[in-house]
Amino acid sequence: ISSSSSSSSDFLYLGFPFKDFLGLSSSDSSSSSLLSVLEEEKQILLQEKEEEEKMVNPVRIRSSNNKIAPLWLQFLMFTKRGITQIGRDPQAVMIAIVLSWIGAMAVGFSSGKQVLFPENPLTPTFNLLSLAAGLIGVQASIRVFGGETTVFWRETRAGISPPMYFFGKNLSHLPILALLPVALLSTYSLIVPFQGNLWTAYCIIFSAVFCASGVGYLVSVVFTPFNATVVGCLYPLVCNVFAGVSPGLHEMRGTTFGAVMSDFSYARWVVAGLIENEALALTNATLPQNTIDDYVKWMNGDGMYPLHSEWDSFYMMVCYGLVFRVIALILLIYTNQGNKWAKPKPVKKRQVVSSV
Repeated sequence: ISSSSSSSSDFLYLGFPFKDFLGLSSSDSSSSSLLSVLEEEKQILLQEKEEEEKMVNPVRIRSSNNKIAPLWLQFLMFTKRGITQIGRDPQAVMIAIVLSWIGAMAVGFSSGKQVLFPENPLTPTFNLLSLAAGLIGVQASIRVFGGETTVFWRETRAGISPPMYFFGKNLSHLPILALLPVALLSTYSLIVPFQGNLWTAYCIIFSAVFCASGVGYLVSVVFTPFNATVVGCLYPLVCNVFAGVSPGLHEMRGTTFGAVMSDFSYARWVVAGLIENEALALTNATLPQNTIDDYVKWMNGDGMYPLHSEWDSFYMMVCYGLVFRVIALILLIYTNQGNKWAKPKPVKKRQVVSSV
């Protein structure tokens, strides 16, 4: 470039020191004009690069300066919205209830109208019942958070409290979890004569559904919806292997691994609670007292199902369900779901053509 009268030339800023390369001098008026244009384009490119880096590594910052509602109001808002969403999709609720009916009929018809006590206390009936409760609990819970990850990400950027969102959604889903054991036991008790207290059995099945739903929340936060369904179904299947029915709990707890897995298996506690519920009802049955005493002695010994309180199973599974929910909340907050779901679109670098 020798003078301003020179013919127009096209320059493409390539990101290297253009002053030295082009041999421009700041004293030349045309050179100064060109330098100012290229400097502006350089600043634009740098700004676009910074914005692109922010999109690749998003940070949870507030997107507005609006006043945030107090925590208790956020909790009520999310609870109300969760109930509204359930009312808008009754088909999902009916599917969960129908699955409960199908599971109860499958377990009932496979068991037959047999009397479990005292001839056959460790029948696989209760094991299958725990499997059905676990499967319906997981399947009913995967959609609670799995389908709203993008919504959660958008609202956390607006400044809402993630724990209040999580607790509100949990509370709104609780009536569905309480309804599923009713559907399961109402059908099962029509097929198989129930010898124990029906209310106690309901509480035990509800605690199993509550525990499995915590796993459903957890896998829906970590995995995609399809993978969450697969992984969630594996949990009841694995737990039922360590239920203590076949092999028996006494034999299984002979190894450290078997003892640990049986303690963490919700199915073991379902079977234990239902057995204890029906076994304790023997005191009101027309059975010889020596038969009852021998049975209780066997259960407290080699049977490894202590018959002192069937509510121990209920409390244990509720604790497991709460632990799974706490883990799901932690992962929901700290796994940076924005990178997973709010995938940024690549920004094309601008190619600026300047002519002087």
